[in-house]
Formats: sequence, structure tokens, C-alpha cells
Amino acid sequence: VRDPFGIEPLAKAASSGFSEVAQLLLRVGATVDAAAPHCGRTALHRAAEMGSSEIAQMLLEAGAQTHVQTMDGSSPLHFAADAGHLELCAALLAAGAPLDLMDVSGAPGLLRAAAMGHAAVCSMLLENGADVHARDSNGWSCLHHAVVGGHLEAGMALVAGGAAVGNVTRGTTSLGQMNQELWPMLAEAAAMRDEETAKRQLEEAAEEEGA
Repeated sequence: VRDPFGIEPLAKAASSGFSEVAQLLLRVGATVDAAAPHCGRTALHRAAEMGSSEIAQMLLEAGAQTHVQTMDGSSPLHFAADAGHLELCAALLAAGAPLDLMDVSGAPGLLRAAAMGHAAVCSMLLENGADVHARDSNGWSCLHHAVVGGHLEAGMALVAGGAAVGNVTRGTTSLGQMNQELWPMLAEAAAMRDEETAKRQLEEAAEEEGA
């Protein structure tokens, strides 16, 4: 039985974090990968978005598919990366979630994590083989998105993972939107791959700029 928006009880339980309800529904035969007709989200998408690791694990054990995409192309990994749910991202990868699925804007999960500033998720995805050089349909790299959002830690995680600092896109380098004094520091950090030192230097420079 779906609600007026076409959402099934299992998906609603996943959205609300009601693990006991989700478990009961699975026991009585709820369709694990049922998607809402207006958006294409399954229960696993909703659990990933909300960070409901226990429910996500139940769904995965019940056969939920990790590669299912919503109408905007988002996979469960996209949702977990967006929200910075590190444990859930790890569980999805362990269950075989593909790293290279792109949403309608051409963004894989790593780019979405970078845009939201989730450094730990970026590092974990990179360690599992995510492409640090991935670009969206506008030609923007993961590092572009991290820098434009002002996410220094995520940016440094990408630099440590091999992101090309001087890569030019549409006439703009990854740090083209930032103070030019920061550019040599990040370039040096990229050469050294020294994440901690570079992060400290960038933070100090940013504080001086804002003083």
C-alpha cells in the first residue's frame, strides 16, 4: 500500500529510521527495491540519505540493489556521500556499490562529497578507487567544487589523492575563485602531497585574509 505520493511503508520506515518497522515489513514480504514513481527513490536511497546504517544493512541483506538510480541519476552512494555518512558509504561499497555511477549532472559520488565538504568520505572513496580527476557535465572537477564551496579539508583530501591543482577548466583554475596568495601554498602542497602542512598554511592564510 503506497501513500498518495506513491511511497511504500518500507521506504517511509527507512526515511524515519524505524528499524523495527523496517524489519517487520521485510519479514512479511515488502518489495525491497520498490521505487517511488515521482522520484525513483527506493528504501535504500532513503536510508542512505538519513544515515540509517542499521536499516541499510537490513535492506542489503534482503537483496537491495546498490546500483539503482533515481530520476536525477542518484544512487544510494550519492545520497550517503552527499550527507557525509562515512559508515554507510563503507557499507555500500562493501556490498558492491559502483563508484563511477553519475547523476544527471555528470557527478559521481566523490564529486558530490567534495562539493559538500565531506573530507573523510572523499578520502575513503579515493582509497577505494574513486577517480580524483572526474568532472561533471560542466567540466568542473572534484577539486573545483571543494574550493568553490570553501571546503579546505575536502580540497586537501583531494590534493593528497592526486588532484591536479593547476588544471584549467573554462578559463579558471581550481583556485581561481580564491585569493591568489593561497595558490602557491596549495600548489606546493600538491607537489609535496603534505596534507597536514598545507591545510594549516591555508587556514592561516584564510584567517589573515579575513582579518
